[in-house]
Amino acid sequence: MRVTAAPIAGAVLSIGGSAFRLGARRERVPQHARTIISDAKLEETMRVAWILCFMVSVAACGGNSTAPSAVSAGTATNIAGTWNGTIVSSNNATAQVRMVLTQSGSDITGTWDSTSVSWAGQISGAVNGASFDGQFKFSGTAAGGTVCTGTAIVAGPVSTSTMTWTSPSGVVGGSCPAPLPVGLKIDVQHQ
Repeated sequence: MRVTAAPIAGAVLSIGGSAFRLGARRERVPQHARTIISDAKLEETMRVAWILCFMVSVAACGGNSTAPSAVSAGTATNIAGTWNGTIVSSNNATAQVRMVLTQSGSDITGTWDSTSVSWAGQISGAVNGASFDGQFKFSGTAAGGTVCTGTAIVAGPVSTSTMTWTSPSGVVGGSCPAPLPVGLKIDVQHQ
């Protein structure tokens, strides 16, 4: 199907660098008229471009005035203070745990101990947004008085009221007559 348009009398047609006025007879358009036509097209094109730029700018400045969330990525949740809860491992009984943490920016240091078994140690790491990554150093007395030590790499979500840290490999350390905790899960609440 071929679509043709009827020429509009007085319209200018440009073919191969030459301009012709359409109408009953073909007439060559002088060079100065081509320049005026080209300048008019350029001016209209620029006007449309400026209007589009203005509309895009207005749309970009508009938006939602909702306040940012309490914890965004890169903002450290404050977890300083005393925490109580449980420490569970796949090869030891559940024990009560207490942690006392200090915080400087995103850096965390502190201590922990168990009120139900003779385990204790240090905590170090960093909070990034609403998650913690760090070390849970372990020192425990086995039957017969042997002191067992090791370190668990822990990670997990944190908030200002609860934390859950896990370590699939558990405490890795030297030889110990008792099994070092494996598959750790530490659940605590802020006091």
